[in-house]
Amino acid sequence: MISARVAAKVWPGQNPLGKSFSTGAMVGKATVVGLVKDVHATTLDREPTLTVYVPYWHRGLGSGALVIRTASDPASIIPAIRKRIRELDSSIPAPEAITMQRLVSESLSRRYFQVQLSDVFACAALLLALIGIYGVVAYYAAQRRTEIAVRLALGATRTHILRLLLTAGFRPVIIGVFVGLVGSMIAARFLQSLLFGVRPNDPLTLTVIVALLGATALCACVLPARHAVRIDPARALRYE
Repeated sequence: MISARVAAKVWPGQNPLGKSFSTGAMVGKATVVGLVKDVHATTLDREPTLTVYVPYWHRGLGSGALVIRTASDPASIIPAIRKRIRELDSSIPAPEAITMQRLVSESLSRRYFQVQLSDVFACAALLLALIGIYGVVAYYAAQRRTEIAVRLALGATRTHILRLLLTAGFRPVIIGVFVGLVGSMIAARFLQSLLFGVRPNDPLTLTVIVALLGATALCACVLPARHAVRIDPARALRYE
């Protein structure tokens, strides 16, 4: 049996079933009797390997692995498997057993650490950005305290003042998000090795991130803006 990548490489666009090929001196000429999906035999950050499956009696192996699929909890059937192996041949030592979930988790442990470290830096950057946005909007509102008081005294509504402050605060946010999207698309190719099953420039992921940044930035803008529109115009003018 051969993997899909072997079929596409040797017989592109053809049905490989029934075709013959040479596998080398150890097996010799072989006939394709089945086609199976590709598997990652090494690591997930590499392309699936070109794989040919042959009967074990055609090629002696010094060691091997027994792969068992079960609908129940894999860990619960390990004792039964070991017992059955001892019944077949008591001289065979108890094999080491590991679930596929654990195997995949251990193979990705380094990637998990790298991603978690990136998450920490990303959260720190987001927190600094939110503090910066809050500080800028609060400083902008404080600098225009007199103007806000005059506008309110002349009949401007608090909704109008709130919109004015939010516009001023959101302008750099929009510019930053645009620059960040362009930068993320450029940097995505360097982070591609950390991703599995996700495109670097996945539209859904980018949309969710932009929405999250926009929502948090809006909160950072609203708090100082609401505080600014609550000032008493008479008190603010007397203070100035």
